[in-house]
Amino acid sequence: MSDNETFNLTTKPSEKIGILAPTPLPGIKPYDPTEDQERIRGVIALALVGLLAALAVISLAMLQFGGAQVGDVKTLLDVLVGPIVGLVGTVTGFYFGQKSRSD
Repeated sequence: MSDNETFNLTTKPSEKIGILAPTPLPGIKPYDPTEDQERIRGVIALALVGLLAALAVISLAMLQFGGAQVGDVKTLLDVLVGPIVGLVGTVTGFYFGQKSRSD
């Protein structure tokens, strides 16, 4: 380097020599995570709603066919239903809130 030539460290090397960004391959689109996010959110929401429905069916089956006492089933439901309903409400609210925001 000569005495009157300056060295600029603020530019990228590709800007100095004019290199362009690589061109995408034909037929291949860049990865978009929103498709996977929607699918996974739907799976989680359906799984939790299914869990709540299964809990209701199992508790009724325990009363009808399993010979369980009403007090035992009520105690079991008191312990399990509150947290599951909270999860189902949170997840479905988040799922449909995100879905309406994106539409």
